[in-house]
Amino acid sequence: FHHVLKQVQRKEPPRPIQYYTNEFYHKFIEYEDEERCAIYQYDAHKTRHEAEQLVIKENPNAKRERVYRIAINKFVFNKNCNEQGEPLPNFYDLTNRFQNNFLSLDELGQAVCKGYAQVLCLLQEDFEGNIKRNSSSFVNSDLIGIDIDAGLTIEDFLAKPRPGAVALYTSFNHSKEKPRFRVIYELPFVVFKGEDYVKITNSYINELRADQQCKDPARAFFGATNTMFFN
Repeated sequence: FHHVLKQVQRKEPPRPIQYYTNEFYHKFIEYEDEERCAIYQYDAHKTRHEAEQLVIKENPNAKRERVYRIAINKFVFNKNCNEQGEPLPNFYDLTNRFQNNFLSLDELGQAVCKGYAQVLCLLQEDFEGNIKRNSSSFVNSDLIGIDIDAGLTIEDFLAKPRPGAVALYTSFNHSKEKPRFRVIYELPFVVFKGEDYVKITNSYINELRADQQCKDPARAFFGATNTMFFN
């Protein structure tokens, strides 16, 4: 009885504070600086932002790069296939097997090129750290992704200034005759509400005549082992 009662009464686990702040986060370029930051964060119980500031105080010349809120799925490859290239029988893995990360653009590019699926936000975890991907599990985001499947070539897109665009990569079904690609935009602030994410994404979709499905706050984007990724 007490075991059952304990299970019923248990609460959601405390989440790392950086999941819920409106701060942008960075990773130190040098391994020693990043290791020092981790010591402050986990051994001295500092937030990531506080730990970064302590390292910079010690080493004003420490170089950093921006990292972003991204959930990665290492069980779904290319267009909903397993690692052997066989189609998965359903969308269970695409719904249930994401993990939250803070990744640089280069690390995102590596994940995309390995064929991993991505969601450009953090997603809510349950008590055991599991994620069920849906719109209501959206926590926050500092990136948006736009799929362009018709109307624009990559050359057309790059011919004009695109404020906020930080990465571009070709989709799995891309070809010279039928260009399909995805553009990643960096947001100037962290979005905490799914409805705000929809409004922001819609403005880009309307401008570029892009895929309407991209406005889903928990939209899963497929990776592509045959992609070209431009940072």
